[in-house]
Amino acid sequence: MTERHYIRCKTCQAPLTLRIGVGHNKLQKHTFQCPNCSEDIKLRLEVDFEKIKTNLVFVENCERGDQEGTIINLHPDFAIDNSKLHSEYVFPFLDYVSTSRKDIFDKINPSSFKDQKETKRSVVLIEEWENLKKSWSLLLNGQEDLAESIMNETSAALDYDDKLASVSYWIFLFSYRILNPTMLPLFFDANSHIIDNLNEKNISELERFRKYYLENLYHDHMERYFEIFSEYFSHYSEYSQLILYIKQNAQLYDNYTVSSNDFRQTKMFFGNAFEALTSNFVVLACLNNIINGRSYDKFVSMDLKKYLTINKANRANPFKDVHSFNRLAECLDSSLRNASHHGSVKFNKKKKKIVYRSGGTGTEKSITYTEYLMKCNRLLFSLAALLMIELLLGNADISPRHTNAHE
Repeated sequence: MTERHYIRCKTCQAPLTLRIGVGHNKLQKHTFQCPNCSEDIKLRLEVDFEKIKTNLVFVENCERGDQEGTIINLHPDFAIDNSKLHSEYVFPFLDYVSTSRKDIFDKINPSSFKDQKETKRSVVLIEEWENLKKSWSLLLNGQEDLAESIMNETSAALDYDDKLASVSYWIFLFSYRILNPTMLPLFFDANSHIIDNLNEKNISELERFRKYYLENLYHDHMERYFEIFSEYFSHYSEYSQLILYIKQNAQLYDNYTVSSNDFRQTKMFFGNAFEALTSNFVVLACLNNIINGRSYDKFVSMDLKKYLTINKANRANPFKDVHSFNRLAECLDSSLRNASHHGSVKFNKKKKKIVYRSGGTGTEKSITYTEYLMKCNRLLFSLAALLMIELLLGNADISPRHTNAHE
């Protein structure tokens, strides 16, 4: 469904005609630049799916209008052909189906869809996140009873097929849904590599590492994941514009762009997620040591103490030849991270491009905002896969149902 609204830019009084596609989530935020003065305009669409009602809220630099103006096409779930951003009769969902549907059926594993409830939840993540965030925060603060109370209430409301054994299991399932369907191999393949290479010779070393992990790493890592997930979902409407393309292995052509551009809110995410992912790579690095017949804290050319001091961009090097592990590092872009770290990233509103210099002084580079959001989403997927591996390592109550790619 597409809604039509007349608004005015408060800065220059330019009349605008909005064509807003209604997406999957109850709250849909949009930020775009006025085509006349280039100032940001922010609004949100509140959707009541039960009553089939919507409410448009003017957040910043806009007000209700009464005349036709430049057309602005907006959609929270799909990119739009750049040449049609200001055209009538544009339906992003239909474009998505016509250009990508064959790819979807070619590439998706049909078994991923056997649980239709879970597939639906994989699309509508933000509503579940609000309760999970509260429960996860309480767990980190040692309030287990309150955390489980919220978990039980949410489980009943969302009609889970499985009883949630713990908040950790809930986090695991939520991460599963982030990856579902076609990003699940990020977890499955890495987890299978670990399981397939455990034997009587190294299982005792795994237990030694697990003890070290629980005593020295687990809580800090869970806090790190919580902070990054919170940052991501606080501006989910930006990232959700591209999620289906990645999760469904669908084609996104170069001439397609996202319609919402709120770089002020997302500009720190890539750098922060890069730091979180590379910091937590220590788990894969230690597991790789065990698999290769060494003590968990002994690398080929260093010990664990030294490893924890090396540059974050090099933390994946010890397992670079292990494809299933290294896939989680393929999303890294050190030059963009360095630019973000040094505050050398800017957004060109007219061109919808991000301009940056690695380290603040390097050669100037640029990517589109659409490409930037792609990179952010891929980082989040790698973080979700690694989080699932860590939850299995640190918890005995995770059901095997969601750990087997061939279930």
